Amino acid sequence: MKSCGLPQLEKICRMINELEERAERSASSNPALLLSILYLISDDPQKGRIQLSRALGTSEQVVRNALMKLEEMGFLVIEGRKKNMVPELYEAFRCLLKERILSPVMVEGWESPILVGVFTDIGREISVKEALDIRDEIIAEGGSGAIIFSVRGKCVDIPGLSNTKEIKELIIGKAKIAKNGLYALVTTKYDYNDFSIFYGFIRKSCEILLKNQEPRTSP
Repeated sequence: MKSCGLPQLEKICRMINELEERAERSASSNPALLLSILYLISDDPQKGRIQLSRALGTSEQVVRNALMKLEEMGFLVIEGRKKNMVPELYEAFRCLLKERILSPVMVEGWESPILVGVFTDIGREISVKEALDIRDEIIAEGGSGAIIFSVRGKCVDIPGLSNTKEIKELIIGKAKIAKNGLYALVTTKYDYNDFSIFYGFIRKSCEILLKNQEPRTSP
């Protein structure tokens, strides 16, 4: 995979804006569901509707309608079972991470933690306020709590926290996050909140990571 940077992040952020602008009062038009379907397809273009509906905790009919919506918006081209994402969007989605942590996290009170992230070179430390803003967004989307951190080279920065030995050991021990980026380790009681949490994290990360950037001209 090519290194992820501002251009890839901007594509994700523009897509989120379009999803929200065109959202309707139906489950299949929910921006979090649409982004989550694209994320799952970026990992496996041949994932069927039944697999997608099980992963997302929704009905096959909702997934079918959502796929039609994504094709109508120009994000997907569906050919039989295969669902092809626009190439540049596919590359951008490969810069995102969502996975459930199976190894125990030695933090009192945490349940079923998940890890979400954006692989991109932030170029600076994030502030405590920014970390709290992302945490609040995650909680609003169904998370019980979250630790926000960034990775820059071999440095793991967790704003506002000092006693983080166990968390840093977990982070450093995971090959997938040896990449520069912004991440959240989230505790949640219910699996079906995972993708809403993922969406909230990406949406707020877009807002924070792009706010100090100069406007870019689309090709």
